Amino acid sequence: PAPVSFFPWLLVHLFSFFLEKYSQKREAYTEMVFAEVIRTLNEFTASKDYEVFLIKKAQKMAAVCSLDGSAFLIRKQDEKYAAAISSAYGHQCEVKIDASIAMGGFIFENALSHAVYDETLDAAFKDQHEWFANHSGLIIQ
Repeated sequence: PAPVSFFPWLLVHLFSFFLEKYSQKREAYTEMVFAEVIRTLNEFTASKDYEVFLIKKAQKMAAVCSLDGSAFLIRKQDEKYAAAISSAYGHQCEVKIDASIAMGGFIFENALSHAVYDETLDAAFKDQHEWFANHSGLIIQ
């Protein structure tokens, strides 16, 4: 029988080892970036600009779905903005607390049209995290 070459086996295993090592580093750097993003989002939701952000988003929802019977689901910490959101929407609506929202923003629902719009910072963060992981081009050297 022909001798089995050790070199191709070694290359495959070395490649796998270094690929895993650098993949772990890439994930660590990605998590560091997103930890900073979370910190910045927390600063934003504690600022005066956040109320303006919520009002503008509610006004945009009025342009998209201006039916009575709508609901805005917000996190507990944003309860103080309930009246501003309702007023900005300009139609009969409820503003309710949703414990699943952690970062901020709101989920808009209308029972009549079955419309649901997720305008939470949670959803935007998740989408950007996935996009960054797939498209950032972050290369570890």
